[in-house]
Amino acid sequence: MKMNWMISCKKASRLASEKMEHSLSFSERILLKMHMIICKTCIQVEKQIKDIQNILKNSFNAEENLTLNEKLPEQIFQKIKKLLKEKI
Repeated sequence: MKMNWMISCKKASRLASEKMEHSLSFSERILLKMHMIICKTCIQVEKQIKDIQNILKNSFNAEENLTLNEKLPEQIFQKIKKLLKEKI
């Protein structure tokens, strides 16, 4: 089977995002690394994804006891809504 070693920026961004959530397969890691060698823009995108993830993690207090489940998106939405109201 022939493997295409060049992936698009769109696919690289998706893989960079998925990497934050779970381990990539060996081939996905290689493809992402190969792309990052030649694409400085995607390096920045990956950094921004990490920054957003850190901001979200840091905006929640440990005592709020958020768990990774189906309710997490709603909990995040409510927390962001609360933070925005406090700033207005």
